[in-house]
Amino acid sequence: MKIVFIPFRLESNKYVSIIQTYLKRNEVEILSLRDLFSSVAIFREVKVIHLNWFEEVRSFKEFFEKFTKLIVLKSFGKKIIWTVHNKVPHNGKYIYLQQFIIKLLILFCDRIIVHCKSSFEIIDRVNRKCRSKVVIIPHPNYIDIYGPRYHIESVSSHPKNEKLRLLFLGSVKPYKNLELLIEVINNLKSNDLILTIAGPAMNNVYGEQIQSLSKNSRIKTRIKFLENREITELIYDSDLLVLPYDTRSSLNSGVILLACSYGRSFISPKIGTVEEFVNNDKMITYEYSDKTSHKHELRKSIIRALELKMLNGNIFTNWGEILFKEVEINNDKRMVGRSILRVYQSLVKKQ
Repeated sequence: MKIVFIPFRLESNKYVSIIQTYLKRNEVEILSLRDLFSSVAIFREVKVIHLNWFEEVRSFKEFFEKFTKLIVLKSFGKKIIWTVHNKVPHNGKYIYLQQFIIKLLILFCDRIIVHCKSSFEIIDRVNRKCRSKVVIIPHPNYIDIYGPRYHIESVSSHPKNEKLRLLFLGSVKPYKNLELLIEVINNLKSNDLILTIAGPAMNNVYGEQIQSLSKNSRIKTRIKFLENREITELIYDSDLLVLPYDTRSSLNSGVILLACSYGRSFISPKIGTVEEFVNNDKMITYEYSDKTSHKHELRKSIIRALELKMLNGNIFTNWGEILFKEVEINNDKRMVGRSILRVYQSLVKKQ
């Protein structure tokens, strides 16, 4: 079977390579959109188009190109699949154009893959009848993707009286609310915590801005591209990841799955990924309505983490082990790949 998978490559996110690796092992040939339009023979042969993050628009030109491609693909009877990753794209500059593309995707797609039940809200805003197109497939875990996982016995746990080690891991971008996180840490009186901010910045200016805010001795920064070994070392050197997402756009979090895949729990708002967990008492979550309440709830969550660590120095390692076992089963990469392949096969059979 030949399919088009968009994006064809994504160096900054292992999600695409995880899905594509399984498909390739099962005799699926993956093509780019450019390949599709390279010859009449290929265009006729390819039946399935799988779109990820296609709704992101950074210019009027890009909007027009994506709109035209959707019209052409639908007109020629291609089976279109869209995976929902966010409520809306994090880049809000062309929000109305992006919302228009989302509406087209919901109406035009033959199948809509979602990684969490919260995604139904996005479908319902356009047309509740389109729920019939939805297939729920868990987000894949990242076990062994960034290197082998250490056994818990080989990881030196921090003593009971050692500082709480918090880690922000991922792309350094405005919707991650890092300014708010830094402000909360700066205003906390406790010296019993250390925050590390690690990951590549969206640009040099924003990276320098975050570094200039992080003058507190309790905040360390490593704002750069991280090698696989660095990622796992940072995770193992932390007690908890702290991820103060913007709930207006955030729906799924690969970083949360990454943390659990290497045996660490997290602090996060209740986004869609969080609500899929069974062991939701083995994480610190919160809800907020605006920036002020976000600051308040994040501060409460960090204080709670400090108190829990004082009572039991190994509590977060124990939580992480439980979450690892959950994502090992419920977010198994092969199961996710099989489910996506079945979606392709079901659409091809109907033709």
